Amino acid sequence: MSMAEAQEVQEELVKREYSFVRLSPTEIGQCWTVIRHSSVESSPGGVSEESLTNILKGLQDGRISAWVVTSVKEIVAVGTSTVIEDNASKVKSLLVYSIFSYEFVDVELWKTLFIALKKYAKSCGCKTIVAFAENKRVLGLLKEFGAKFDMRATISVED
Repeated sequence: MSMAEAQEVQEELVKREYSFVRLSPTEIGQCWTVIRHSSVESSPGGVSEESLTNILKGLQDGRISAWVVTSVKEIVAVGTSTVIEDNASKVKSLLVYSIFSYEFVDVELWKTLFIALKKYAKSCGCKTIVAFAENKRVLGLLKEFGAKFDMRATISVED
């Protein structure tokens, strides 16, 4: 994301008394409890301790990003993402592991955050954003933002 684009998004959020920041690997320790909680609460089917350990390691070494939305007083929402690349096509996508809000977030704020995430993904050379969700409101917002649900199927291999 260019500096001008980042500034534009920040100005929109400031009007609404919010900020949206990508945490640096050195800031992860301070926010790990919140990131851990949001990862567990937002993941369909739950998250194993091994996965949480892998997420923490990825956050600390910079392979995974943590995003925090704050209001004047507190953390409002947390998300985690990483850039993935398809081995055959070499197409990059931003994979959103989790997004969790601690309070109701209105559609306009979600739109602003989604625009920022799209700009970030584009700046990383990604062609798409990929996310997993079961929450009906989240699915509705994703559809409103142009998400397509026609290409994915999951089949459990667990008995």
